[in-house]
Amino acid sequence: MKIREELKSLGGQADAHGAIGLDYLSAGEYARARQHWERAGALYTEIGAKLAVASAQHNLGRISLATGEVAAAEKQFTAALQTRRAGGARNGEAMTLAALCDTRLLQKDPVQAGEFAKQGLAVARAINSRALIAANLQCLARTTAQPQALLNEALQMFREIGSPDEQSKTLALLAAAASSDAEALPLIEESARIAESMRGAVASSALRATFRAARADRVDLHTAILMRLGHTERAFNAAEKARARSLVEMMGEARTELRQDLSAEQAGREEQLIGAITATQRLLFRPNLPAARRRELEQQLSGAEREFDLFQIELRRAGNRYAAGQYGPIATARSIQGQLAPGSALIEFALGEKQSFVWAITGKQIHGATLPGRGEIEPRIEAFRKLAAQPVNALTARSAQARLDAEAAALYKILLAPLEPVLGGVAELTLVPDGALAYLPFEALPAHGGRLLHRFRIAYAPSASTLNAIAERPRRGPGQSLLALADPAFEKAPTLLAERGFDFTRLPNTRAEVGAIQQLFATSKVFLGVNAGEAALKATDLTPYRYIHLAAHGYFDEANPSRSGIVLTPGENEDGVLQAHEVMLLRMNADLVTLSACQTGLGKLLAGEGVQSLTRAFFYAGAQSLVVSLWNVNDAATAELMTNFYKNLTRGVARHEALRQAKIAMTKNPRWSHPYYWAPFIFTGLHTSFAPGGTEPLH
Repeated sequence: MKIREELKSLGGQADAHGAIGLDYLSAGEYARARQHWERAGALYTEIGAKLAVASAQHNLGRISLATGEVAAAEKQFTAALQTRRAGGARNGEAMTLAALCDTRLLQKDPVQAGEFAKQGLAVARAINSRALIAANLQCLARTTAQPQALLNEALQMFREIGSPDEQSKTLALLAAAASSDAEALPLIEESARIAESMRGAVASSALRATFRAARADRVDLHTAILMRLGHTERAFNAAEKARARSLVEMMGEARTELRQDLSAEQAGREEQLIGAITATQRLLFRPNLPAARRRELEQQLSGAEREFDLFQIELRRAGNRYAAGQYGPIATARSIQGQLAPGSALIEFALGEKQSFVWAITGKQIHGATLPGRGEIEPRIEAFRKLAAQPVNALTARSAQARLDAEAAALYKILLAPLEPVLGGVAELTLVPDGALAYLPFEALPAHGGRLLHRFRIAYAPSASTLNAIAERPRRGPGQSLLALADPAFEKAPTLLAERGFDFTRLPNTRAEVGAIQQLFATSKVFLGVNAGEAALKATDLTPYRYIHLAAHGYFDEANPSRSGIVLTPGENEDGVLQAHEVMLLRMNADLVTLSACQTGLGKLLAGEGVQSLTRAFFYAGAQSLVVSLWNVNDAATAELMTNFYKNLTRGVARHEALRQAKIAMTKNPRWSHPYYWAPFIFTGLHTSFAPGGTEPLH
């Protein structure tokens, strides 16, 4: 790309953007794919390459289709088809007709979809393109009541030409059309094996996550077939492997000692790449940017982030277990049974379009249940969150509580009531949520006249396998020491923050919060106000500290989770936002990181992969566990909760139980009893009642 830019080769630059865009599209990283294809289309338009513009339109249509923008996809495909037909591009014509077939199927119009596929099939046969014959056969099959013959013909062609992703997709379609689940099972398992082999070739753990998410429907079907056949344990194992693998691989790559082995050249290169990202962001967030300039900067930022990702991949390949194929442990239902302490259970969810599933594992049994699809569950979660995150006062608290309790009861009935037969005698839950469930504080749901908060000790985890990956990392055993940062100052650089659309105020209560916590520790290091900056945190050796506490504003970038961050005091060479990709470069050895900030637990939802957010970044950096928030928090209430939390910790109470006791104390105070004040903070990560071991290697 750089050489082509230096040569001012617009066509070459466009081709490079297209190639990069295809990589991202294949991996399911649609936002970045769109940026590159939009830029490619603009460059092709500038040089008058009409057929190349049509190619860009076609691929932008594929992106729109994948992101649910069906009307936009049809418009892009239609424009591409007209150009390709006018230019005599028969290959492209057949390709776009197959895409239009897919689009019409999503619009519940099988008749028109079939017409597009028949036209595409005629063109593909005329030019003798087996790949395009197969693609149109595959879509045509989905318009008929008896698709098996057409799908088998397409599958044979995809096998002959060596198209593994289409083989996997076609096998999944055959499984869905099978006359029985017993007939479908080997088909969907072959589909899964092919997809897994493809996924292993993706270099970046982040792209492996999106690759899997883009093919989530196949995992959902596999799980559903196993559950319908009564293979509860196998269904859990399949869901856990699909969910856990990317994060476990990332944890396996997170050799924090690698950071100290960087050469001067590597360290300089890393600093240069991060500087390029930061500098571009500073320009991008200026107000009143012309649209063309904004697009240009977005492309520059995407390119800088891609270079940084590639640099990190090369570092990891050069010096860690991933290069040797030792990815980390994947838990099974049986191995989890051996890890759970008496009186504890692991509950794992898998949300699907048509139906969802939940499993409860105790030391004695493995129980599974079928739940409604995400279309019923997710609106309930959104309604609950809207009520729970709404500030209350003495006049509104009672009525707000009644509305919230009604929503909470509905969620309990859907999500946990089916598990009651196995929860008797259980006092502790490890919850593995999926999709929007990651945004739900289960502690606020009802239970036996109270709340789950009172009935269970609760911890959260991205997956059971992640807990094992955290536990197996070598540790040096930090002492009872605290590093805290609070009340960052924005006065020195108000323009910089305003450029990013931020309108933050100081958090004076966080000074009192950290001051009270500091008194509980014999040794501590605290940064306040103007000293609470990115530079200070990055310059500090974090490895001696057992507890790291960051009391500041947080923000969440839904489109690009790696740009989410914690807002600190800006400095001369720092923009004041500690972003997820910067967190991943920190080295720590902390038992606990507390993000006493707004919305630090939020992140991008990937199907089956959970939430990609700051939480993952801190796990990568070396944290064993975290306390994070799910909505904007009241800093006065947070100060009281956090003080009680750390008092419990210093008395030797287990981390998740220390948080629970602090929450219960809040519920007893009429001023803070509404869940708005205490429910957003959740504990996630390794805890004392989940012992590592009993896992199977991931290959």
